[in-house]
Amino acid sequence: MAVISVIEQPRRSARFGKGYSRSTKRVFRVRTDNEQDGPYEVGYAVGVSIGDPYTSFANSEGDPIPTCSDVEIEESESPFIWIVTCTYEVEATAPFNTPTQTNRNGTGGGDSDDPTQWEPKTSVSTGRLQLALRRAFDKNNNLDALTVPVVNSAGHPYSNPPMRNVSFSIVTHVQIEAYDAGIVFQHRDYVGSMNSIPWNSFDKWMISLEDWNIEEIYIGVTRYHRHTRTFWIAPADVENWLVFLLDAGSTDINGKQNLDPDAKSARGYDWPLNGAGIFLTSAQVAAGNHKYNSFRDKKVRLFQDFEGVIF
Repeated sequence: MAVISVIEQPRRSARFGKGYSRSTKRVFRVRTDNEQDGPYEVGYAVGVSIGDPYTSFANSEGDPIPTCSDVEIEESESPFIWIVTCTYEVEATAPFNTPTQTNRNGTGGGDSDDPTQWEPKTSVSTGRLQLALRRAFDKNNNLDALTVPVVNSAGHPYSNPPMRNVSFSIVTHVQIEAYDAGIVFQHRDYVGSMNSIPWNSFDKWMISLEDWNIEEIYIGVTRYHRHTRTFWIAPADVENWLVFLLDAGSTDINGKQNLDPDAKSARGYDWPLNGAGIFLTSAQVAAGNHKYNSFRDKKVRLFQDFEGVIF
């Protein structure tokens, strides 16, 4: 019992879809010398394995992106004749396709089938944080500036100021890049950092890399990394991702206690300072002359190292 001949048939068809999605088939006619020959022997005889890149009839053209995903073996007009159909498909499509992307195999200018050249996908969502309400918007106009001090009728700040919700933009960027065996070290170094110099039209310290997911994928027979990076953009209320704390305390730089001018006794809460260790007067507090101290709790990195990440 044996396979006598394997002849590829000129049955040519293909299907192209969006985002480089495409599929095609190869058809083989296999002859055996015994009706007891089975589909396993016939299927292996054509020499195509799952995962092989596509090569057309008579090797006239090739495409490394679609790979063999299915081999179908059927008995034909007699027990000695078999038809073997090998289906080739693209396992991963472009994360975002545009009218400029084609399904050609790099012909007509440019290597359009290079997955690292596929257009990235960018989505924007909203995050929220809470800030102490030290100043409010003026009820008498529609300006966006926080100009009205939040104080009681005596002109004193509240010991437990209310909180307000502040929205900020979250940018999620998905891109396929070349496989990098050492990417985990860059990931470890960059996650939780903010931009050290201006980047993507934003000033330094305004963008924070809050999450970075790296997925190993195969497109054709080539291994790539799909990167999903999540960036937080600081809202106008805080300007950057430094930590701002109200300059306040129970004693000033000289050790003097914060005394209520009427009761002549120490206040039971911190009182705003002027940035030089001296208590603000009640009038200065009422005018909203608060000072804030800033601290950096994030490492800084050069985000220009993220090639192709543009939003």
